[in-house]
Amino acid sequence: MTLSPESKPSPRISVCPFPIVHLIRVSQTERRHPWLVALAIILADGAGVALGGDPSAGQSCGKPCREHPKLVGPCFKAHGRMSIYNGNPTYRIWPVGTKRLLGVSLGVYLLPGYCNLPPAIEGKLSLGSDLFADFVVCPFEASEAGHMQLVCVESASNEVVSPKARHH
Repeated sequence: MTLSPESKPSPRISVCPFPIVHLIRVSQTERRHPWLVALAIILADGAGVALGGDPSAGQSCGKPCREHPKLVGPCFKAHGRMSIYNGNPTYRIWPVGTKRLLGVSLGVYLLPGYCNLPPAIEGKLSLGSDLFADFVVCPFEASEAGHMQLVCVESASNEVVSPKARHH
């Protein structure tokens, strides 16, 4: 089907099914896939990271991590950097000075009424920043070399939010 010059849409008319995309500065690739940008905004807003919202506002987390019935061992301290990753689990802690990653389980070990990641900690993270802290984490799985250990986060102290370094 060919459009005549008279039938072409006016540049002022949005043909995008997601009008919010036009309010945000996006790249050429993102313009070709507006649904992807809209999905990212919706998901990030739900996590309280895109629009600067506080995900802990009005939320009750439930019972603390240390009381979770699926723990396999005692809670322990880990000085590290918590970041948001693409993939599962989304929240991961790198204990400084190691080659390990601790994954914060918000999936398979998520039970109603239990808090795997306190909203106050989650609210300090964004896609553009990391959280360095002394974390108290509790294991859902035994530590195994070469595998990410799934944990829940009981608390964090000595917190420092740091912008992520830009790699060009």
